[in-house]
Amino acid sequence: MARRRIRITPAARELHEEIVASLEGAACRSAEPGPAPHQPESIRYYDVPKSWWKGLRGKFGARFQSLGYADLIGLASLLFRARIEEQGHVGNAVLRAGLDDLTPARFEDLDRLLDDFTSWSMVDDFATGKAGITPALLRRCPAESVALMHRWSQSPNRWKRRTSVVTFTRRVATEGEFIDEAMAICERLRFDEEDLVRKGVGGR
Repeated sequence: MARRRIRITPAARELHEEIVASLEGAACRSAEPGPAPHQPESIRYYDVPKSWWKGLRGKFGARFQSLGYADLIGLASLLFRARIEEQGHVGNAVLRAGLDDLTPARFEDLDRLLDDFTSWSMVDDFATGKAGITPALLRRCPAESVALMHRWSQSPNRWKRRTSVVTFTRRVATEGEFIDEAMAICERLRFDEEDLVRKGVGGR
């Protein structure tokens, strides 16, 4: 049975158009493929200046916070589907604004969103640090989040596999939590065929 696609609401589409217009207005280049650091294939990006990112919260933050779940997940889906680096990072910002709505019952939506990730930096923005989405989910619903990471560690999608390991390895290094879970996933992925997954484990 085919997976349900995320429904795109009119409000999500309208806000997405505003975000794209803002990104394109600030862009230093058209969103054509270009080289990506530490990644063999090219990615599409606008080369938006840091000043745009500093103004993101002021320009859109309150609107992200006000979105209902259907609008929020639809907007995130549009941003990730574009497969443009900066839109993907804005998608992560949208998900951070709606973290309280990301209950285990909605993890299938997260799984669908990651199908459209295109770079290690998008993954690491999503899965590491104090602003990481999966670390926040681990704090709130550890059992369900650990199960999701184990599932992603066996996915054919390399970005899900990288997410599954960097979610834990950065956290274990700083906080000493989830050691057994991290070790199990590292063991599974330490000889992964993808260099960027092995680097997430700490290998070469």
